[in-house]
Amino acid sequence: MNDLDRKVRILWVDAVDYSIEVESRYQPLGIFYIITQLQKRFRPSLLEFRVVNRDVEKELSSFKPHITAISSVSQNFDLAKKYARMAKASASVTT
Repeated sequence: MNDLDRKVRILWVDAVDYSIEVESRYQPLGIFYIITQLQKRFRPSLLEFRVVNRDVEKELSSFKPHITAISSVSQNFDLAKKYARMAKASASVTT
């Protein structure tokens, strides 16, 4: 299998604070809209997406994404930075 045949694994993290009920009440439609547009633009067989909002460290370890995207609102900026540090640390040990 050459590099062009491999799927690009993209982990999209929805940085929400579960102690605030309204943040987890609705699905992250913006994220799903972007994913849909990427699938329309590129061959769907090239991309593999996973969207998470919990157990981010576990997902980074098991899914081993090539790209990690993080969606956040202003009040969760520190949480998003925490997830970014996790992704960076995970990427440095992933081949």
